[in-house]
Amino acid sequence: MPAPAPRSARRSGRARLAPLAALLCALAPPAGADLPAPRVMSDAPASRGAWKMEMLEVNGAPPQGAQAFASGLTVCMTAAEAMSRSEQANRGRCDARYLENTPERATMEVNCPGEPPSRTRSTVTRDGAGAFRVDTESVRGDRTDRARVRMTYTGPCDKDAGVISLGKDSPVCRNASAQIAGMEASPRCAEDRARCERELTQLRARVASLCK
Repeated sequence: MPAPAPRSARRSGRARLAPLAALLCALAPPAGADLPAPRVMSDAPASRGAWKMEMLEVNGAPPQGAQAFASGLTVCMTAAEAMSRSEQANRGRCDARYLENTPERATMEVNCPGEPPSRTRSTVTRDGAGAFRVDTESVRGDRTDRARVRMTYTGPCDKDAGVISLGKDSPVCRNASAQIAGMEASPRCAEDRARCERELTQLRARVASLCK
């Protein structure tokens, strides 16, 4: 069975996910902080739907590094909004407002209570036909996360779908498939086939829900 990923690798993954979470907070603000769609996105589909996300920059990381991590990343904004509304009951009311809202550019700010409170500011500009660029900065306590993302609408999605999915050929999904293959061929799996099959079933289900 392959050894688990080193702690440094897991920390690196979490560091890259943090600004993505900030981006979702801005684009799918919680209940009580609803904003009308920004004017710059007036020709986007009415449904929040699914969006392909191209990570152009994450906390100053070179673009190629961010793109490799998030290759094939799609976010279901419909599900993200539903999840955000569900979490709202535990966090208190957030305040959202536009600092700028024109046909060319929108800047929105979301302030949420908590220990510590958080502030997320995002700027949306058009970036080609059916595509938008979003620059996000999120501050929570002494941590600041920044992300620059290009998002393109890919179609509707259901509120009960997973919030995030990755392409089957993404590095994360290829690594997961290799882990499954390693488990299947390991001596440990041969020694305790029943337990191994239970673990493999759970792992395959997680991979199937993420890698589409």
